[in-house]
Amino acid sequence: RWEADAQKMREITQRVTRENGMYVVSLYDHMKRDGWKSMFTSYGADWFHPNARGYRTWYRAFWEEITDRLPRN
Repeated sequence: RWEADAQKMREITQRVTRENGMYVVSLYDHMKRDGWKSMFTSYGADWFHPNARGYRTWYRAFWEEITDRLPRN
């Protein structure tokens, strides 16, 4: 159920940010890339919010998005 809720929120967030000229970093996609094993290593006790390892995945997701948008010399 929580994945379905997260998916709904993702769709709303993407729509609203695009409508306002902002960028979306798909944390969902980055977390999902780590596979089911990450459910035991990247999430907190509520099985929804990330733990320290999960936040490192978020950091990499934002960093990739930022560096992909930097001008190339």
